[in-house]
Amino acid sequence: MTGRRVAASTQERNPRSASVRTAFAAAVALFPLLNGILAVIIEVLRPYDATIPGWVFIWLNGALVAVTVVIMLVTRVMAIPGVNDWLRKYARWLSPEDKPKPAPPADPELTDWHDATPGNLVVQGGDLSVHGGEFNIYASRDPDAVAKAVAREEIQP
Repeated sequence: MTGRRVAASTQERNPRSASVRTAFAAAVALFPLLNGILAVIIEVLRPYDATIPGWVFIWLNGALVAVTVVIMLVTRVMAIPGVNDWLRKYARWLSPEDKPKPAPPADPELTDWHDATPGNLVVQGGDLSVHGGEFNIYASRDPDAVAKAVAREEIQP
């Protein structure tokens, strides 16, 4: 056992994607909002022959780029498993939702139910190759128990 924790949320499994999606959402929301407000301000000032210098537009849009980068960095930090563990303990409302684990099958013959993902699976006495994705392992002393549970659609093959 390495003591390494398996990522429970999609943010922990894909921190780069989570950060990029958050930055994209911030940019899509903030840039049109800022420039729309500036367009309204220009129209309001037009009867008074007042204008806003061009550098103000550049400066405000540059500030939004900086804000978007900070938002992306905060998202990346919040995707660190240790940070999420702390959030789950002290600020539950900020922690990501963990992927719910499927319930073990109702068949009492299917014992030793384990959640397995690439990196935390140990195989003794056989070969098993894991190429990504998640799956569940069902073991039983009855060699037909798994086939019976699949036939009853309690588990998926």
